[in-house]
Amino acid sequence: MRALYDVNVLAALLDPQHTQHAKAKAWHEGIGQIGWATCPITQNGMFRIVSQPRYTNPATVAELARVAKQSHGGRITPVLAGQHFACDCGSARPKTRADIKRTTNVYLLALAVKHAACRVTLDTRISRTAVLNASLEHLVVCSDLA
Repeated sequence: MRALYDVNVLAALLDPQHTQHAKAKAWHEGIGQIGWATCPITQNGMFRIVSQPRYTNPATVAELARVAKQSHGGRITPVLAGQHFACDCGSARPKTRADIKRTTNVYLLALAVKHAACRVTLDTRISRTAVLNASLEHLVVCSDLA
């Protein structure tokens, strides 16, 4: 089952100084041939966060754009090997009022379910019960693994 990385996992993978880099890298190296994916929300979020001057180890937008282009243009960098791009033409329909506050998290889990992928995150507060038809295999928290 392909892994859909969220913003936190992408930032941790790309930033060796990130506090969760080792956990994200260990998960990434262990996925083997199943491959992994991003989507417009996760890529844009990663650009927004990692390019901020307040970020602990900021990258320029040009550097991040180069990584994204390489991952989609055939010249895949080692950290991005196996990446695929998940079309996000769908909508999340949170089931409860509390889920509305976590719309992006719910949406990304719904996207993983739609694409028969597992959402890989560092966030322990996401509930798979927020998305219809989400099973245990659709949500993986890296911190639980390492």
